[in-house]
Amino acid sequence: MNQTTNKPAVTRGKKKSKTKEIWKRMKRNKGAMLGLVILMIFALAAVFANLITPEIRVTEQDAAIRLQGPSAEHWFGTDAYGRDTFARVLYGSRISLVIGFVTAAFSLLFGGVLGAVAAFYGGQIDTVIMRIMD
Repeated sequence: MNQTTNKPAVTRGKKKSKTKEIWKRMKRNKGAMLGLVILMIFALAAVFANLITPEIRVTEQDAAIRLQGPSAEHWFGTDAYGRDTFARVLYGSRISLVIGFVTAAFSLLFGGVLGAVAAFYGGQIDTVIMRIMD
């Protein structure tokens, strides 16, 4: 009973990162990719709003062109004061993106500090922090 068997050695394949797996699954989902493309277009339009439309058109008022419909000059038309609606949407979305990023940063900072305190002290402190967050 002293036989050796020639079994192939078990080798582990290269472990894929979680990010690569998520990206691979997302690329297969056409709806998710379409949503990502639309979101990126909106974000890039907000970031580069000053290159797309001059800032002067945001505050410029002209009673002669008030309440116009969409045209080549004013893509979304004009409002009751004659201001370009497209320019106002672009600059407004820029402000919304900044507010979103600042809020996410504060949430990350605040949650990280509370989590660290709860993990370090544990016990009653952890329970109180958990109940407040719930």
